[in-house]
Amino acid sequence: MMHRQPDDPGTAVVFHDPLRLVRYLDRDIAADNTDDPIPRKVFAFLDADFKVTVRGRDIVVPAGFATDLASIPRRLRGIVSLDRGVEAAVVHDWLYRTRLVPRKEADLIFKALLEETEGWMTVQAMYWSVRVFGGFSYS
Repeated sequence: MMHRQPDDPGTAVVFHDPLRLVRYLDRDIAADNTDDPIPRKVFAFLDADFKVTVRGRDIVVPAGFATDLASIPRRLRGIVSLDRGVEAAVVHDWLYRTRLVPRKEADLIFKALLEETEGWMTVQAMYWSVRVFGGFSYS
């Protein structure tokens, strides 16, 4: 049996609100509807604040935040759907964009959120993808 240390944030995840997204099928329309000064791929906007508690942290992704959801390489899309781990992807995008936490912590938060909705294989594929390739987006 594993015992948590007093400083261990644990892995408890609480979704305080449902995720409410406005999705765009046309990337050009999506790009025209963001005031983000850095051009990015945009597939959806949050229609309302999205609040979660994960790894001992309260995180609020604000309404209007533009996200590309899960940035899954084209070659892996047959294995991992773009609709997998949407909540985790939105929070991860927010943490990368704002740099509220170091990259490693953002990735661990992503993993903890994925573990709430996805199977082991999907969690591992998505988590290790951001660990290996996410540095390009964070820096």
